[in-house]
Formats: sequence, structure tokens, C-alpha cells
Amino acid sequence: MYFVLAIFTIISASVSLGYSIQACASSHNINAYYALSRSLPLFLLAIFFFSHSLCYIFDNYIHCNDLSSIFRCYCWL
Repeated sequence: MYFVLAIFTIISASVSLGYSIQACASSHNINAYYALSRSLPLFLLAIFFFSHSLCYIFDNYIHCNDLSSIFRCYCWL
């Protein structure tokens, strides 16, 4: 369930980020910059949580030492 919610959060955050970038590029309004400052960290956090959910899946469900060793260094960042 966490993995599904992370995917929906990435989709929502990327749409919000796209609209805020478009608003900043077209209007240069302070509200557009505020929207960008809110949507960019949300997008970055969504990517971070999605990558850590992949680490959880590889470490706990697949039980493949080769794949989990690839992601183990990345998961603890």
C-alpha cells in the first residue's frame, strides 16, 4: 500500500511542479514563486520516499543478495 501511495504522490507532485514552473515562467508573480517553493520540496520528498520503498521491497521481499547489495548503499543515504 505504501508503494501505491508513493506512486500517486509522485504523480500529483510532478503535476503540481509542472504547473508552478509554467506559472513562474509566464508571469513572474510572487504567488507563482510561492507555489514553486511549495511544490519542489514535495516532489523531491516523493522521489526520496519512492526510492526508499524500492529499497524496502528489494531487501525484504525479493531476498536476492545481488540486487539488495546494489540498493543497500543507496538506501541508507
